[in-house]
This record gives sequence, structure tokens and C-alpha cells, in this order.
Amino acid sequence: MPPRSFRPGFMVLHSNQLEGLRTLLLAHLESQPLDPLTPEIILVQSNGMKNWVERALAEHLGICAGTELTLPATLIWRLYRQVLGPERVPADMPLDESALVWRLMRLLPQHLHLPSFVTLARYVRPTDAASGIDPLRLYSLCAELADVFDGYQNYRADWLEDWAAGEARLRQANGAHAAMPPDQAWQAALWQAVVADWQAEDPTRTQSLASRAQVHAAFMQALERTPDGQCPAGLPPRLIVFGISALPMQTVQALAALGRFCQVLMLVQNPCQYFWGDIVESHAPLQRLARRRQAEKPGWPTLAQGQTWDDHLRLALHTQGNGLLAAWGKQGRDYLHLLDAHDAGASRVDVFVDPVACAREEGREPSLLAQVQSGILNLEAPPQPRQRVAAQDHSVVMVRTHSARRELEVLHDRILDWLDQDATLKPQDITVMVPDMASFAPVIHAVFGRFLPGDPRHLPYAVADASPLTDPVMQAMAALLQLPELRLSRRDWRSWMDVPACRRRYGLELAQVDELDAWLAQANVRWGLDTPHRADFGLPSTLPDAQNNTWLFGLERLLLGFAQPAPHPWAGVMPQAGPASLDGPLLDALVLWLRDMTWALAQLTQAHRPSEWVALVQQMLARCFEAQDDREHTRIGALLAPLEAWWKDCQLAGFDEAVPLAVVREYWLRKVQSASAQQRFFGGGVQFATLMPMRSIPFRVVCLLGMNDTAYPRAAAPRGFDLMAMGEGWRAGDRSRREDDRYLFLEAVLAARDRLYISWQGRHSVTHAEQPPSPLVLQLQAHLEQGWEGLAEPALQPLHPFSPAYFSAQTQDFTYDAQWQAARQPSKPVTPASPTAQATPVPSLDAQALVRLLRAPAQVYLRDRLGVRLLSPAAQSPDEESFGLDELQRYQLVEELLYPLDAPPEATLLSLRGELPLGAAGQLAREELRRLREVLHTHLAQLPLPPPPRLDRRSAQWRWGDLQLDGEWPLDARTRWWRDDGGHHWQTLLRPGRVWFDFKNKSYPRLDALAALWVGHLMANAAGEPTHSSLIGLDDVITLRPLEAAQAQGHLESLVQAYARAWASPMFMAPRSAALYGLGMLADPSQEPQAWAQARSYFDDPRGGEAARQPYLQRVLAQTQDMRGVLQHEWAGVYGGLLRALPTPSDASDSEADEESAA
Repeated sequence: MPPRSFRPGFMVLHSNQLEGLRTLLLAHLESQPLDPLTPEIILVQSNGMKNWVERALAEHLGICAGTELTLPATLIWRLYRQVLGPERVPADMPLDESALVWRLMRLLPQHLHLPSFVTLARYVRPTDAASGIDPLRLYSLCAELADVFDGYQNYRADWLEDWAAGEARLRQANGAHAAMPPDQAWQAALWQAVVADWQAEDPTRTQSLASRAQVHAAFMQALERTPDGQCPAGLPPRLIVFGISALPMQTVQALAALGRFCQVLMLVQNPCQYFWGDIVESHAPLQRLARRRQAEKPGWPTLAQGQTWDDHLRLALHTQGNGLLAAWGKQGRDYLHLLDAHDAGASRVDVFVDPVACAREEGREPSLLAQVQSGILNLEAPPQPRQRVAAQDHSVVMVRTHSARRELEVLHDRILDWLDQDATLKPQDITVMVPDMASFAPVIHAVFGRFLPGDPRHLPYAVADASPLTDPVMQAMAALLQLPELRLSRRDWRSWMDVPACRRRYGLELAQVDELDAWLAQANVRWGLDTPHRADFGLPSTLPDAQNNTWLFGLERLLLGFAQPAPHPWAGVMPQAGPASLDGPLLDALVLWLRDMTWALAQLTQAHRPSEWVALVQQMLARCFEAQDDREHTRIGALLAPLEAWWKDCQLAGFDEAVPLAVVREYWLRKVQSASAQQRFFGGGVQFATLMPMRSIPFRVVCLLGMNDTAYPRAAAPRGFDLMAMGEGWRAGDRSRREDDRYLFLEAVLAARDRLYISWQGRHSVTHAEQPPSPLVLQLQAHLEQGWEGLAEPALQPLHPFSPAYFSAQTQDFTYDAQWQAARQPSKPVTPASPTAQATPVPSLDAQALVRLLRAPAQVYLRDRLGVRLLSPAAQSPDEESFGLDELQRYQLVEELLYPLDAPPEATLLSLRGELPLGAAGQLAREELRRLREVLHTHLAQLPLPPPPRLDRRSAQWRWGDLQLDGEWPLDARTRWWRDDGGHHWQTLLRPGRVWFDFKNKSYPRLDALAALWVGHLMANAAGEPTHSSLIGLDDVITLRPLEAAQAQGHLESLVQAYARAWASPMFMAPRSAALYGLGMLADPSQEPQAWAQARSYFDDPRGGEAARQPYLQRVLAQTQDMRGVLQHEWAGVYGGLLRALPTPSDASDSEADEESAA
């Protein structure tokens, strides 16, 4: 059976809706099928459009097979090679952008001495002319130059042709020539050098073509020389271009030329069914339009023979036309004009659909959105007089918020509401587009990803265009390529070990990584491999303790601790306890990682040739990553792909020079970031994507987020050497980022079928200052206000999702997050325990139970009885070297130096453990610790103590009904008990901090610090051993006098009874605010309101009040006022005896400043 033949030709089919173009496409393919083994070639501009067309073909034809959907540039290049031959057109052009970068890297330094290149020379030599070239600056410049030259090859091929011939001029679209700006003359010289360099690579190269411009010209000439009816071999019988809103002139020319030999169908989305070019460019009259693809609108101003555009006609064009099309349609207008030059009027096919007419045919009232779209279609100004919008019409919704997160939270609630209202609407019918996915992606996952399937609030969603650098493997590789600039802190190590592929390479499980991390923190590993590595960051290697806190320092401590458990230094190394006999594999993994990092650091600090870099990165991947399955193996292999492509480009460009890591890393990052555009668009559920060209796929609901004043249209930083951006010889088809964004906004408005939702950050999240939306949103608002009345103002959403406005009947705000409503309900007061709960007996108490009661009464109920442990977040050990000791460090280290009293450890051992700062700061810290220790010892020496201290423990037991106290003292190793032969007892407790706290210029006792001393004091005196007890702090010494045994037993009974009450139900008290309240009541019981006000003021003080230091109390306390009744009934039984036993406070102003700031 002979192959089917198709009538050749070039036809452009217009529609304002992609669905219309899709219908035409499907009908044509079904009625005019190709031969079974001939692939149908459809050109699309994006993966999103490709997926959409594939799904339409599969749904309509039952299968999508034998169809090739590809990019125009890919197919056109393939046809270039088919027509001209592979010997003239290589698969990879030597002057394409990717290879041109490296040719420029080689050639540009050879021309920097020329006067015309002085500006470029200053850029790549940032200090002076005699200095060397900065490789990273050179690469960045060459990458920008290659991009500009690539634009010239696509849009200004005639310029490059003239420059290669030695003509430094700029050809205009009309054939005239303009002079090259003098400060840009180097561009022509550089391009001439590039072409000469390519030709010099092979003098026998006579038929080959170097640039796309040359290839295109040769292709057009070859087709012109081919007689009609003699189709060049290899051309497809049919080409279909679907839904592309912009193509370079060269591509349109090539497609039109192919129309002589094969059938070329261009299905183009056109927002307006009438000719609308004049309304956009009335400042440049189109007097020579011999052919217009579309008909004139009836009644539209036209030019008579010989007539020119005057101000009256220009005004009529603008006032009678559609303002949105005039403001946003320039890029589409230019493209349609380009097609008009090649389109045959006799083959005109239009499929325009008026949404207003469709609504009326279906018996529906046209929505505001449909009327706006119809006005654009029919080239109509907003209706006059203004029409009233129905109250239930929510087809165009605008919302203002305070942040990107609030935009997503409000949208999440709106989508749930839309799905509830319309059972036919599905999540996959909704698309959300944002200007910058990098800033929105984390917020999207935070808001839409927090509800699991099964939750009524769960919405399936997919995010396209997310940066590949969000992948953990990619992040680990990026960190490796940054290794010479990393201080290599423990945090860096942990970030690598959090990546499963890295962790698997060293045979570690996540729990083992946690264990190793804890050991490294105890060994005081902070940053730097060793002393030489630290020297690269400016830390002098001559410091005696320069190696402290490095990885080598910590590794030596861990290995010595593994081999020698005894805590004694050996050869200047202090062993670190932790690793046991079975922990050898963990230490081995750590040693192996450090070896790999040392090797990688040595390699990455050197410059290498491209082939050497590829081999080096292959080794790094093998040494640092291990794939678990094929998917992960592919991900790891993708890390090397950009460098393999780079090596190929360098070979094509003849570049084989050594380059430093900074250049390789910058190239790799650029390539990885550009790969995000290749991600699949349709992922299921609500589709999030970046506002990009060719994303005009129709959805029932289109949401545009982040429409802020400075965010959209997106600003593109102009390059000072881009002659096209300077407006030199503007031509139809030239691209502009801002014009692209304007037309993209128009496409998004037209893509919405039921609802258009727009939001922006209309208020500052801190100052609440007004922030304007995008100018495009303002234009849309002005257009709506001009033709319609009764429009709803853009709703300003509350600052927080738990705002009272969401739960008030007076507002229209709503939320589906019921948890916020529950959180706003008044907390139920804690009721007394039930009889069953009260029947739970109080266990036998020990001294520590009473200490917990004194320090945190609420802890008794939650921790002792219910077993609830509120763990504070683990303090992160520092990654940087310290330059001084904070209060907590000073407290802990001084306390360590205090004991044993007769033989304190040397402060130098603290340095061997890495506890102290380096250098002079460490010496100052040692002197400070010794001084503070001496302050405490001086205070201790002033007490009339009988030497030496006795360390034997004492015990006794007391019982009151069902309550029993088993006492044993001293309570801990820090408490010293002195007793002489005469029976005199003295209890001392050294505290490397203050014993009084200041509030409103007065000093009050720290009852939490006195708790252990007071309990020991009571038990000793209750046992018949009259005892003095002294708490020795940096600011003062508090001494408690002996008590009668009966009196001490009475205080113990009060504490035990209070413990029983705290066991039965939470006790709302805190020691410091109780001290303020109790002292006020002791001074004057009639002044209870003043005592409560004082206690409450301290408890709620935002500058360090007690509320933040009582997590157990926070858990059960609904409001501070609830403490008052508890204080009234319980302060005396818990703290009354201690407050009465205290002496008058010393004058705190006599304490030294550093002692007062101690913890």
C-alpha cells in the first residue's frame, strides 16, 4: 500500500481557547491519519503543554502512540541536518551557547589588552591592570556574553554575518544600517575572533557551518533551490505546532519554507477575533499592512488611501478598544504580526468561542469573568453604563494578606470551601501559579502538607518547578563542592549524615549518627579538620591550643577514651568517655569520613582540567555516596551529568585549561537550577507551578499568588552590552521579560473557566503599612471599576489564622482549621481530683521529693504522680570557638573547680577538654574561673567552721498518719557537713551564682536555690542535731540558724502535707513570685492586694519573669490570676517556714558587677 500523500501548505488556525484548538487537532488527526509507521510530530513549548496534549489524545483516540511531541528547536535542528547533511551540520554546534562559553573563556583573555576591551579588562581584573584575571569573574562574564550572542544568533543573525565579514554595523529590519555604538565595538571584534578561531581549528573545513545563523541561511537557500514537488528526503509529511505563543523569526521562516513540501499546521491561541494591532502600537502607525490575518471590527476606525494616523484616530483606537489587551498584549501582537507575513488568507480557519454567548445558550447568567474574557475576544471597552455584578458572583476574587504563608493558608480554606459548594469541582481542576517557586515551595509544603490523607482538610497537591537543590542528595553534593570554603563544623557533618545515601556509605544508622553526634559534642568538636585547616581561615597556628575543638582534637580524645577509660591525660590528650568496647565500628566510620574529607579538601583546592574534574567528581561520588536502589542510583548519577556535558562542550570549544573549583561549582549550580524547568507539570491534585510562558493550559479555577508590586512583572537586570535590550533596531518577535510577563498574565486570565483568584501581600506583617499589588492587578481593578459596579473590595485577611475575626458572626472570614477555634475556647479550670484519683496513695517520700516541691510545686502532680516529663530542647553545642564564657558555662566550670575542696583540679585540664576559649581569651577565662572560685572560698573561710568536713551520711524517718518521710542527709555530694567533737554541726553548699535576685531595686531570696539546703537543714535539726546551714554564693552568704527539733518537725510536716495536696491536684505556685508574695504578707497581712500585684508583676515580666522558667506550671496554668487563690492558701505551708528563717538580705549593690550577672 503506497504511503498517503498530503497537500503541502502553511496554515495558521486561531482560537481564543485552547480547547477549541484541541478540538481542531483531534478532529484533523482522526480524519486525516498518517500511515501506521509514520510518527505524528507535534511541536509544543513546554512539558505542561506536552502532558496536556498527550492526555487529550489518549482520552479521545483511546491511546497516545506513534506521536512525537517535541520542542520546536529540537525538531528544526533535526531537519537542518536532514536537509543539509550531517557532514555540514554537526549534532552539536561549536558556537552554541553551552560550548561558546568555554571558547570565550579561552579567547577573551587574549584580547583584554586591546583599547576597546578596557571595560571588560577592568571587570575581570578587579584590583588593578597588573593583577591576574579572576577566574570566576571571567566565567561569569563569558556566560553572559555567550547568552547575548545566542540571542543574536536567534534574533539578529544578520548582525553576526556582518561582524564575521568585518563590518561593525547594525542592520535594521528594513535593510538599512546603523553604526555600532563606539563603546560596544568590541562585540564585533570578539565575534570575528570567535569565527576565525573556529575556522582555524581545521583549515580543510570548507563546507561545515559554525553557527545557527549560518545553518539557517543555508537551510533556507537549500529549500529555495529545491523545485516544487521534489520534497527533500527525510522531511515529515505533516508538522503541527500547537499552542505556542512566541517563536523566533528564524523558526517561523523555517516552518513557512517547509510548507512548500509538507503540511504545516500552526494552532495559535489568539485572545481577540478582530485585528487588534493598532490599539497596542498607535504611536507607530501601521500604514503598510498589506495583509491582515483577521478582519477589521465593524465600526472600527480605518485608514483611507493616503490617510495618516492623527491624534483623533489614535484616541478613538484607545477609548473604543479593550484596555487589557492594549496593556498586556504586546508580545502576542508581535508574534501574530510575524505569522501574518506567512499566512495565506485563503486557508484561514478560526474557532473563536464567546464565553458570554455560551453562558446564555446554556441558560446561565454570564459571570464577571466571562464578561471580561468576552470583552477581550470582541475588542470591546468596558460596558457603559456600568453593569451591576450579582452578589453571588465570585468568579473574580481578590485577596490581601500579610505574608506568603497567610496567602497559602487563606487559599487552602478557599479551596475547601469551593469543593464543598461544587461537587463537580475536583482538586485537579485547580492550578495555582506564583512568580517565584523557590520562595513559595517551602510555604506550600508547610500549609498543604500538614494534613494527612483521611483528614477532611487534606488536599492532594503537586509542586512543579521546584529547585533540584531542595533534594537532600543535591544539597550534599553542593556542600561537597563548597568544601574549601566550609569551616567543616559539626553541623556540616550532621547535615551530610542526615542524607541516607551519605550515611549508608559509612555504614551508619540514624540512631548511630545521634550517638556519634553526642560523643562529638562531649569531646568539644566545633570546627576545622586540624590546625593547618584552621590557618586557612585566619586562626594563627602558633597558638599553643590552636588544635583545640578541631576534628583531630576530638578524634584523639574519643580514640584515647576508647583505649583508656581512665580520666587521666596522656601525651597532652584528655580521654573522652563514651565509646565502649563494642563501639569500634562507629569510630571507624568517623575516621573514614575524616579521611575522605581530608582527601577531598586536598583535591578541591587545586585547579584541574575538565577531564580531570570529571574523574575527580566520579571519585568523590564513589567515596561519599552509596545508592540503595535504581531510583537513588539515578539521582546520584544525575550529579555528574552536568560535568560530563561540560567536558563535551569544552572538547567542542577546544578548551583544556585548568580551572579552579569556584568556576566548576558555579557552572554546576547553573545547570542544576536550569533543570527545574524540565519537571513534569501535571502531578495530581491542586497543581502549583511558576508563572512561565506557554503555561496557558485551561483550568476551571486559576489562582495567582504573590502578585506584589515588586514581584510581578518580574524585573530582569539589564546587561550593559546587550544591544537588543538597548533597543537597537527593535524587530517583531523580540523577547522582553516584562512583556512576556504581561502577556502571561493575560493568558492566565483567559485560561480560567469558572473562577480567577488573585492574592498579594497587601499589608506589611510588622508595621501593617499598605503595600500595593502588581501594576497588572491595578490595571485589572481599574478595568473592572470602569465597567461594573457592586464589586467587592479586595478582602484583607487577618494577620494570624487564629484571629477572632474567623470565629465572629459579624465578619465573612472563615477557616476550616477547627483547632484554632478549640484553642480560643477558655481553658477549663483544673478541678480537684476525682475520688478514685484521690484514693491513689502518696508514696513514701524522700528528701528529693520535698526539694522538687519547693522548686516547682506543679511538678509534683505532673512528674511525680503522672510520670509526665517535659523535656527542654537540648541546647545546641556551639560550632564556633568562644571568646568568653557565658553565665551557664561559668557556673558549671566554677562548680567543677570547687570540689574536692582540699584538692581542686587545675584549670589547665579544662583547656585539654576544649572547654575554654583559645589563646589570650582562654587565659582570661582561666583567671576569671580562679577568681570566682576564690570568692566562694573566701566566703567559706569567713564561717566559723570546725575543720575538717565530715562526709558520713545520716538518716532518719518520720511519719504523720499515712504519710512517711525517709530522710537522708547530706542530700548530694556538693553539700558538705561539718561536725566537731563537741557536737556542733554546720551544713554548707557552695553555689557559683547569686543567692538573691533583684526586682524593682530590692533583693529577694532565691528560694529555688535554697530548697536543698532548707530540706537538709530541717531533717538534721528534726533529728536532734542542732545545725547551722549556709548557702555560699558569689554575692552573699545566707546562714540559717539551728531550730528546735519540734519546730523543725513541724516544718517538715507542713511540707509533707503540702506535697500530698500537690499530689492530689496541680499546685499553682512558683518559688520566686511566692517569695515576693510571702514577704509582703509577712510584712503586713492586710496588704494582700499589693503583695499579689508584686508577685504577678514579676511572674509575667516579659524581660525575664518566672513564667518562662516554669514549664510544668505553664502546662497546667490557664491564666496568671489562677495563682492568687493558691498563694493565699499554700504559701505559708510551703515557703512560710523558710521565709521566716531567712536573715535580712545583704546590700546587693556591694557585689561586683560580674558576680551580679552570674547565673
